[in-house]
Amino acid sequence: MGILAITPEEVQYELRGILDMNDAGVSEWVMTQIEKAERRLFAQCPQTKTLIEREDTATADMAKDIIIEAVARVSRTKADEVGIKSESEDGYSYTVDPLTRSGNIWFPDKDLALLGCGAAGDVFIPRSASLARGTIWAGGI
Repeated sequence: MGILAITPEEVQYELRGILDMNDAGVSEWVMTQIEKAERRLFAQCPQTKTLIEREDTATADMAKDIIIEAVARVSRTKADEVGIKSESEDGYSYTVDPLTRSGNIWFPDKDLALLGCGAAGDVFIPRSASLARGTIWAGGI
């Protein structure tokens, strides 16, 4: 069990009971996904683990929510189901969403940003300058 102590039952609760937690194989599979999600989140966002180890309960609660949602996404996807990205009516066609269909643990940028990680969480403030006609840029970035 990881440092967040997430249980398969918490994932089942997120999914409103669609998993058969009486099946030991399902419970073990969900626990494996939880552990994988925790490792990936901490690899993508190492400061999150540091904050949790320093007993930052707000960060721990947010990380726990993000991991449970990621595992729920994977648990909800069955082999015979497809995630539809787009659909047409005339001459019926559809496009499968490869991210939904993949069955991989992943975290949306908005979730990583809540932890101060990812592209949306990077601290970068672009500098701007206005130049009068006939001048050249002499500043640094």
